[in-house]
Amino acid sequence: MWLLAMGNVWGVLLSVVSLICFCAGLFTLLYDTSVVIYWSLVGFSGMDMSVVVLFDYMSLIFCGAVLFITSAVVRYSEFYMGLEKNKARFFYLVLLFVGSMLLVILSPSFLSLLLGWDGLGLVSYCLVIYYQNSKSYSAGFLTIMSNRLGDVGLLLAIGGLMGYGSWSFYGMWFDLYWWIVWCVLLAGMTKSAQVPFAAWLPAAMAAPTPVSALVHSSTLVTAGVYLLIRFTWFVGASGDFMVVVMYIGLVTMGLAGWAAIFETDLKSVIALSTLSQLGLMMAVVGVGNFGLAFFHLITHAMFKALLFLGAGKVIHSMGGNQDLRLMGGIVEGLPLTSAMMGLASLALCGFPFLAGFYSSDLILDFMMVGYLGWFGVSLLIVGTVFTWLYSVRLIWVMMGGWWSNSVVSNLTDNDTGYTSPMGALTVGALVSGASLSWAILPLPSTNVFYSEVSLVPVVLVFLGLFGGYILSYSYVSETTSESYILGVSSGLMGLFFISGAVLTAKPLRVGESIVTLMDQGWGEIFGGQGAYSMWSLLSYYFQWIQENTIKVILMVGLGWVMLFVLV
Repeated sequence: MWLLAMGNVWGVLLSVVSLICFCAGLFTLLYDTSVVIYWSLVGFSGMDMSVVVLFDYMSLIFCGAVLFITSAVVRYSEFYMGLEKNKARFFYLVLLFVGSMLLVILSPSFLSLLLGWDGLGLVSYCLVIYYQNSKSYSAGFLTIMSNRLGDVGLLLAIGGLMGYGSWSFYGMWFDLYWWIVWCVLLAGMTKSAQVPFAAWLPAAMAAPTPVSALVHSSTLVTAGVYLLIRFTWFVGASGDFMVVVMYIGLVTMGLAGWAAIFETDLKSVIALSTLSQLGLMMAVVGVGNFGLAFFHLITHAMFKALLFLGAGKVIHSMGGNQDLRLMGGIVEGLPLTSAMMGLASLALCGFPFLAGFYSSDLILDFMMVGYLGWFGVSLLIVGTVFTWLYSVRLIWVMMGGWWSNSVVSNLTDNDTGYTSPMGALTVGALVSGASLSWAILPLPSTNVFYSEVSLVPVVLVFLGLFGGYILSYSYVSETTSESYILGVSSGLMGLFFISGAVLTAKPLRVGESIVTLMDQGWGEIFGGQGAYSMWSLLSYYFQWIQENTIKVILMVGLGWVMLFVLV
C-alpha cells in the first residue's frame, strides 16, 4: 500500500523525469545527435537477440509528454479512485501500461518493440475490464481481439526478418523489405483504431476515466501513428502505400467526426474526437510530412488528456451521469473546470494561439497546397468542419442553457486534487504548441498565401461555430424519430457496423461454424473422439479374451481341426 500513500510523490517524481526528458530531447535536437544503447543477449544462426534503446529528440520528447501526462493522471486518480477497493491494482496496472509505452517509444528493434506492443494490449485489456460487468467484458474482448490483429503483423515481420540477419528498423531497404511496410501498416491501423478497425476505441470507454485520459491521449492509440513515423525513410519509399495511408486517415477522420456530432455520451464524444484526430495524423503521415504528424501528436496529447480529466470531474460531480442531454449550466457550479474544458475544446478546434492552432493550421496549409486532389481536400475540409461542430456542441450543451440534471449533485471546484493536475495540463494546452513549433519545426514555420486558400480556415471557423450552435439546440432532446434514425445511422452504420460487426461479429460466427463442423464434428470422428471409441472397443475385446482364455483356446483349436478335416 506504500504506492497509494505516496501518490503525490510519484506525481512529482514523474514530473521531474518528464522535464529531464524534455530538456534532453531539446539538447539532442539542437546538436543533431542520437544515443543508441545496444545490449546483446544471445546469438544463433547469424541472428543476434539484443535489447536496443534509442535516445533521439523524437523519442525523448515523446517520453517527456507521456510522463508529464502520467504524473497528472496519477495525482488525479488518487482522488478519483479514492473509494475503490482495488485501487492498488489500478495503480500498478497504470504504471505497467506506461512502462510498456516507454518500451515502444525507445525500441528501434522489432524484437524489443513486440514486448512493449503486447504489454500495451494486455494491460489495456485489464484496465478496460476493471469495472467487472458485462459491458466492460464485451469492450475488453473487442479491444484485445482488434489489437491482436496488429500483433500478427509484427510477428510476421519478425519471422520474415529471420533470414536477413537483423530485426532493427535501421539498415533496411525498401526493395528488399517491401512486404514489411504492409505488416507495419496492419499493426499501425489496429493500434490507432483506423477504419476498418475503429470500433474498439469508443468501446474502451468502459475503463475508468483516468485510464481514458492516458490511453486516448498519448499512449495506446498513438502507438500506431508513432510506429509509422519511426519508419520515415522506409515508408516514404512506397507511393502506393502512402496513398493508402492518406485515404484511410481521411475516411477515419470524417466518419469519426460524423459519429461524434450525434453522440450523447460525454466520454464517447471525446473518444470519437480522438479517433478523428488520429485519422488526421495518419493522413499527414500519408502525405509524407512525418515531423508535422509528430508535432500534432504531442500537442493533441496535452489538450485531449485535459478534456478527459475535465469530463471525469463533471461525471463525479453529477452523480455518475454521462448523458449530455441531462447536462446544462454547469458553468455556475464548476467555473474552473468549465474554463479548462472550454480551453481544451478550442485547442482541439485549432483556435488561434492555443496548442492545436500551431499544428492544425500548418496541416491545413500543407495539405491543401499538396497533392491531395479535390477528393482528398474535400474530405479534409469536411473532417475539419465536423471537428468544430462536435466541439462547439459539446461546450454549449454542457455549459450553456439551464440546469437540466435530474440527480442530486455537488458542483464545486474547491477540491485541488482534481483541479491541480488539470491546471498543469492547461499550461501544456496553452504553451506546448508555440514552444514545440519554435523547437521542432524548421524555419519558417508559418506559410503565407495570397489566394483563396488563406480564407479557408477562417470560413471553417465561422461555419463550425454557427453549425455547432444550431446542433446544440436541435439535437439535445433526441425525442423525434428523425433524430433517432440520424443518430443511429451516423454512429452505428457509419463507423461501428463496418469495424465492429463486419470484422468482429462475422469472423466470430464463421469461427463458430468451423468449430461446430470440424472440431466438434468430423474432426472429432477422425480425431480424438474417434480414436477413443476405437481403442475402447478394442480394449473391450481384449478384456473379453483375457477373461475367457480357455474358451478362446478351445474354439481356436476346434476351428483348426475342422479346417484340417475339411481339407
